[in-house]
Amino acid sequence: MASLASIEKVFKTLLNPFKMSNTNTRGEKLKIIFATHPNQNDVFMASDDRAFFTEHQADSYGQGLKDREVKKYSRLAVEVIERVLVKKAAKDQETDLEKVDEVDASTDSAGSDETASDTVDEPLSPDEERAALAAKYEELLGKKPAWNMKLDKMKAAIAEAEAAD
Repeated sequence: MASLASIEKVFKTLLNPFKMSNTNTRGEKLKIIFATHPNQNDVFMASDDRAFFTEHQADSYGQGLKDREVKKYSRLAVEVIERVLVKKAAKDQETDLEKVDEVDASTDSAGSDETASDTVDEPLSPDEERAALAAKYEELLGKKPAWNMKLDKMKAAIAEAEAAD
């Protein structure tokens, strides 16, 4: 299973490479597009963040740009990455609160034995796990996995690529 750090890295490289301002990122644009077009599962974005619903339109538009790269984003991948980042933010906030509690407990003269309970993250659904693994596979190997590739084979290819690095 992919770690939160690796999924966050994938999010930063895929959804947030062109930060236009503090609040106008590619990831936020994708969330808005998918929210306003509930039947659309894929969006193609040119390097200047202009969105298209068909690949040939995005490619045609990209021919006039300096950077002609067009990227495909799927609804599932954006939703999975968003959920993972929300969980990570909540966990980070919880960790910060635990540190504050530890400082308070160490300054307390009574010395009560308060222990923080460990939190367990919900396991990812098969679709979420596949999307996360596919993103990691693409990051490490530079190409998308075959649509019918089994999860075990994808995990083995990722492990082999990480071992080679």
